[in-house]
Amino acid sequence: MIELADIFRQFGPQYLDKYRDKILPSHLQAIWDIQRCRTETLSGHVYHCQECDKVQYSYHSCRLNL
Repeated sequence: MIELADIFRQFGPQYLDKYRDKILPSHLQAIWDIQRCRTETLSGHVYHCQECDKVQYSYHSCRLNL
């Protein structure tokens, strides 16, 4: 399933190139936060199952207060 963050990551740079001067600073910050949310940028935790040897990464949320 596609997420809002995926759309911002894919199309955000072109959108911002065109409309950055018309966007409120708080909205620019929200776009930036959404792009980084649940990515390596914000770090995270690694979980390892000793029974099946599976490794799962869980990245931290940006915890936006929208």
